[in-house]
Amino acid sequence: MKDTEIEEKLKEKFPGAELAVVDMTGTQNHFEVRMNNNAFAEGLSRIEKHQSIMSVFDEQLKSGEVHALSIKLF
Repeated sequence: MKDTEIEEKLKEKFPGAELAVVDMTGTQNHFEVRMNNNAFAEGLSRIEKHQSIMSVFDEQLKSGEVHALSIKLF
């Protein structure tokens, strides 16, 4: 999976989100997502925010297409 594909999926799920996706190893399966907190509904915990991002890639994580997804919220 390409970093641009990850970015597109996140923008679809979280319209208006400020985000950046970095391919951490160049292998297209280890990524870091940097995303603003304003993209989420108020009252969500940090864990719930992370879970909502991870759920977008549930299929890719289970298949191994995405091996690692690091999330940094700002």
